[in-house]
Amino acid sequence: MTLKTKLIIIFIIEAVLLFAICFTGLRIPDRNKAIPVTESAGMMEKDEESGRYILPDTLQQEPQKTAVLSLNYGKLQKGTYHGIIEYESDPDNEAEISFSCSNNSYIKANRLFLDPHLNRAHFDITLTQTVNNFTIIVSASSSSPLSLEPVLTRSNAGMYKNLLCVLLLCSALEFAFICRAKRPHLLNTAAILLLAALTAFLPYMLTGIKPGHDFTYHFMRIEGLANELRYGQFPVYMESMWIGDYGYPVSLYYSDIFLYFPALLRLIGFSFDSAFKIFVFTVNIFTAVLAYISFRKVFKKDSAAYVLAFVYTCFPYRLIDIYVRSAVGEFCAITFLPLVCAGFYGICVTEPPQSGRKLSAYKPYIFCLSFGMTGVFLSHILTTEMTLAMLILLSVLFCRKLVKPCRILSIAAAAFNTIVLSLIFLIPFIDFYLNNETEIKMGIERVIPAIQEQGVQPGELFLFTKEIFGSGANSGLESRMYLSIGLTLMLSISAAAAVIFRKKGSKKLILFTVMSWFSLFLSSALFPWDGLAYHSRIGVLFTQIQFPWRFLTFAGLFAVLTLGTLLEEAAPLLDPVSTRISGHKELLNICLSVLICFISFMESVHIASAYTPGWGRVRFFNTNEIPVGTVTPYHILRHGTDPDYYTYDIGAENVSVQKLSKNGTTWQIHCKTEDTGGTVTMPINNYDGFKAIDETGREFRIYDGENKSVSLMLPPNYEGNIEIAFRPPRYWKAAALISGIYAVFLVLLISKRESRGQVP
Repeated sequence: MTLKTKLIIIFIIEAVLLFAICFTGLRIPDRNKAIPVTESAGMMEKDEESGRYILPDTLQQEPQKTAVLSLNYGKLQKGTYHGIIEYESDPDNEAEISFSCSNNSYIKANRLFLDPHLNRAHFDITLTQTVNNFTIIVSASSSSPLSLEPVLTRSNAGMYKNLLCVLLLCSALEFAFICRAKRPHLLNTAAILLLAALTAFLPYMLTGIKPGHDFTYHFMRIEGLANELRYGQFPVYMESMWIGDYGYPVSLYYSDIFLYFPALLRLIGFSFDSAFKIFVFTVNIFTAVLAYISFRKVFKKDSAAYVLAFVYTCFPYRLIDIYVRSAVGEFCAITFLPLVCAGFYGICVTEPPQSGRKLSAYKPYIFCLSFGMTGVFLSHILTTEMTLAMLILLSVLFCRKLVKPCRILSIAAAAFNTIVLSLIFLIPFIDFYLNNETEIKMGIERVIPAIQEQGVQPGELFLFTKEIFGSGANSGLESRMYLSIGLTLMLSISAAAAVIFRKKGSKKLILFTVMSWFSLFLSSALFPWDGLAYHSRIGVLFTQIQFPWRFLTFAGLFAVLTLGTLLEEAAPLLDPVSTRISGHKELLNICLSVLICFISFMESVHIASAYTPGWGRVRFFNTNEIPVGTVTPYHILRHGTDPDYYTYDIGAENVSVQKLSKNGTTWQIHCKTEDTGGTVTMPINNYDGFKAIDETGREFRIYDGENKSVSLMLPPNYEGNIEIAFRPPRYWKAAALISGIYAVFLVLLISKRESRGQVP
């Protein structure tokens, strides 16, 4: 069978799978019907008119949670089921949902919290075997009002997931066939980079997740994003799920570009546990690939790029960011830093040709710097701030080289590309920041942070077998998390320092070694962060990084570059040794590379070994497995807002208000006033961008109500339906469109140059 025939067969299979994924729900309509309840029991009574189960107000209950309703669905077949619970609950009544059947081990779902400040919960249940007496159990803790209406339907999520997995397998086969026919070396490269990604993924190869420092916050970001996509908001700017539906602009302060992937996996039907692990593994793969591409541009050797990509993907601080801190934004930013370094370094050291278009020699590095800085910015603003500081420092060191017009133009072109590619987040962020007085904004302007104590103690850098879990604060070494760039990289920069001390190091080795040690100095408690903040406004801006040890990211990057330079400059020194062993220089290089990768591998094993199966590990299936309405911090609230005084109810003065519906950030209410007119106060944070428009197109002015909530004044003798929703300016979406089109243009340009062999 020829290659063309194989590719045609795979393409047909992929087309069929895509069609099946898009139209499965329409082809099996019976599975979307609600499954009837065969038997109900408990204290809650069903209202036949509304179909809701209601807990009587007069019922006296014990203070602890007790079962108030059991809904038996009888026999359910193996498969996936989707549930929606519409409910109304008093703030004092924290209800829970649990599941039971003839064998509970067949159920993949945990108990759900019905946050009293929300009114809807989506959940998925997977039954690994056919079960009898499947029961949904409602528990409540008080006699306060509680009413709910559960709907359980058969879901196609399991089929979607299987079809998606087969589609990915077909894509992998397609890639393998093309590489084998046209670029066989790419298969070897893919295998090595996949090994690096798998090594960095070892902790998540066990069941469940051990929640890290910021896990709950990023859990809410992903779930909130999926929730808004479910209601048709795209791009997502305001997430309604936070703070009991009051809304929170987390997507305007933290770019969600890369979180759309796990959010879409959640919508397809993957559990949060699976979606998050797939996301982390994907980030690991991209980290290995981009590191390989970047280090190959710096050192011009495949062998060195393999080793350095492996070490960078697995260096300890990056793994701590993933598995201890759960710092999603930061470990995504780490993925793109090698591109930034390769692009900037390439522009600084590349000599333009004597004839022809001089700027064309810098284009590959312009692309690297552009996409690298865009990736960092769209991942984590604090890392962007630190990266810019490092680039400014490197610009000073390379000032003599950068004064050439072609290099200045290259830096300017990269900056322009970065700005245009980042408009999707940059425009909404700047606009929202300038028009809203938030707590974080006022904190930057008024508070002088003291962060020096949080820095790394010098001895911590050499505690290579220390327990990895712990706090990031300066609370004693016994309770601190593992803060080091690891044995491999500490040995590398120590050996480089010894070489330089003996005056045998090149300028390249000196640069990377000095930057490595300087980054470690910045990350330590020795650097005068507090004094810098106290005496300088710029220092205050830099101390917003919160923890000096964030600079371990750059220490690791420069240490990897130092290791690469050591390998590059040690090659001539290996000639006499290889001669003594019958000239097997290549074998010696392979052994050295394997040794370095083995040490790095064992460091990953050390971190993975802390993830003892079952110890502190949790499987997350659904959004409401944590009390989502109370996730903190609330540092993007408008200044002066106190969440402790939220009412969570629609307030009305001289107005009759009826809630019609609520979907995400969009509310529909029916209002009727008398001769005097009146005001309505909604349980929504009044950020700039909320609009109130009735069915005739009439817009009502919104102003600050009690506790900075959305309030609107209605005229006398008014009656109508009003929609209150967050409506972003049109130029926000225009900015997103420009970024998308420009990204496609650059990718096509790179592909065209690569097809001509112009990209080294």
